[in-house]
Amino acid sequence: MEIFELTVDYGAEELSALGRLLAADDAPGLAAPEPAPMTPDTRRAVHAAAWRGLVARRALILEPGPPASFAVAEPHASLLAPLIAPEATMVLDRWEPTRERRVTYYLREDVAVEQEALPGLIYRHTLIARAAATDRLLAAAAIPDDRPPAAGAPLDTTRKALTAPRDDTSPPLLYAALAVGSVNDRVWVDGGQLGLWTGAGTRALTLTPTTPEALRAALSPR
Repeated sequence: MEIFELTVDYGAEELSALGRLLAADDAPGLAAPEPAPMTPDTRRAVHAAAWRGLVARRALILEPGPPASFAVAEPHASLLAPLIAPEATMVLDRWEPTRERRVTYYLREDVAVEQEALPGLIYRHTLIARAAATDRLLAAAAIPDDRPPAAGAPLDTTRKALTAPRDDTSPPLLYAALAVGSVNDRVWVDGGQLGLWTGAGTRALTLTPTTPEALRAALSPR
């Protein structure tokens, strides 16, 4: 099957309602946060409104029966499958002093879905060929090619310190950092004139000098 790029936006309440309808409440790609704490009655009402909206969007097809039944229409069915049962997941986080971004890639068979939160509890989903996922991830990582070669002793630090507020006690690399990124447990720091550094770890890690080519290779799924 040839896969073309396709983008569909869902609200957080629609993702939650789909998880409930498809018995996939624990599906990683449908786990959107609720806009506010809800009572069970409120949640049922919100889900019912979301289901009606999905029917109006022709994402859900209802069959009156008897017995009543439903089906997920294309292209929504193809887009939702990787969100519900991915074979692999890649989470890209990118921090800059003025903004943060998270993009998640859900891979299943020969397709992938790129998911990114937008303002207003909207989630953008882009269905792509699985073979294109690496290029999309590297584009979102925005690894620069014009940094000078990094050099120096390794820096022992923590994931928390990488994005903590800077002050006079911050290591020079973190004080100068223009961006901090991670894909799963792989982390990198764009130190501007201090070059690119990378390390791996979920809490503590050691940053060492790297190059754009080596960093892209480390981030590419195997």
